[in-house]
Amino acid sequence: MIFTHENEWPEECPRDYLHIVNVRHPYYRWVSYWKHGLVDVNELDTSAKDPLTALKLVTDERCTAWSEWRIVTQFEERIDYIIHAESVEEDLRKLPFVGDDVIIEFTRGNRRPTKIPIGTTWDEEELRELVYNRFRQDYDNLGYGKWDNYDHLWDCSPKPVLE
Repeated sequence: MIFTHENEWPEECPRDYLHIVNVRHPYYRWVSYWKHGLVDVNELDTSAKDPLTALKLVTDERCTAWSEWRIVTQFEERIDYIIHAESVEEDLRKLPFVGDDVIIEFTRGNRRPTKIPIGTTWDEEELRELVYNRFRQDYDNLGYGKWDNYDHLWDCSPKPVLE
């Protein structure tokens, strides 16, 4: 198998392979993107010291451009299956070509919690509502519920993280 980013298929990946895309819950993807913007270069205003303030500074057009659904469907001519990062093993087992006799040995990569800087807080309900409104097509098209909670995987609640 060849694993890659959804819009960067390697040349050696034959076109007749199944293309399976792994997506992440919009809320946790946003918090992670904000957090990485603090230390890496991305398009966010680094003066926003929390993900709620940062998202309020982003235009609707920019959010549309960042939509995972848009990226998956507009930049790759062929996506056979979309699975969720939060339930990747279970989703792989549910694919129609995976029978009971197929053994899936899956080792997760570097998935680490999104550690929020100590002392950073925000109104989580307001941020969830804003992410839902700004990335609505991701929720609607990728099968996520508005209040899905994967804190046990991504650990990005607004409570300070002790290091």
